[in-house]
Amino acid sequence: MKIIVLAGGLSTERDVSLSSSAGICRTLLEKGHDAFLLDVFMGFPYEKDRLEEVFTLPDHGLDIVKNISEEEPDLAAVKASRPDQSDCFLGPNVIELCRMADITFLGLHGGEGENGKLQATFDLLGIRYTGPDSLGCAIAMDKGVTKQIFQQAGVDTPKGVCIHKNKRKRAGRSRSDTSGCCETLFRRIEYRRIYRADGGGIRRSFGKFIPLRG
Repeated sequence: MKIIVLAGGLSTERDVSLSSSAGICRTLLEKGHDAFLLDVFMGFPYEKDRLEEVFTLPDHGLDIVKNISEEEPDLAAVKASRPDQSDCFLGPNVIELCRMADITFLGLHGGEGENGKLQATFDLLGIRYTGPDSLGCAIAMDKGVTKQIFQQAGVDTPKGVCIHKNKRKRAGRSRSDTSGCCETLFRRIEYRRIYRADGGGIRRSFGKFIPLRG
């Protein structure tokens, strides 16, 4: 099969996505598939009439993971390095290559890669992809909704508090007010806790409050 392994993007988990997707691409190649690792944001600038050659290129797109740092990616620098300087999430030839493939393996992490937006786009364009559909992704990305579904289905889940950004704005609260609210809440919790903002990275606290970004 011709398979595009779609990775990267503009999430803080960009490099994690690229690294894990490189492993996926290598495994697919070992299984005899014509796989190619493609950065969804950077795309692959190539002559339109030669795109079919991508699936037989010697490096299979794996060169893009050679210089991945262990530090969190500088997304501003990533944006600045894109040749066409476009703000479009989908880089050059991404749609064309995904259409040529028998299926697109989604190796994206966070944000637009997991919240259903990309899946909905592919649904409209008739592009086959791995994983849940757009609705399933959107529901799973909203942790408050997911917890409600668990509770209604009788699945054991810890008690939690959901703070809505839009409600905070309507109430005239500032970001620091919300951080203060979270700090007061977490001081009452004696155990290790894991928490996150929808679409953001996971934070873990051992007895101290760590403000979330986003």
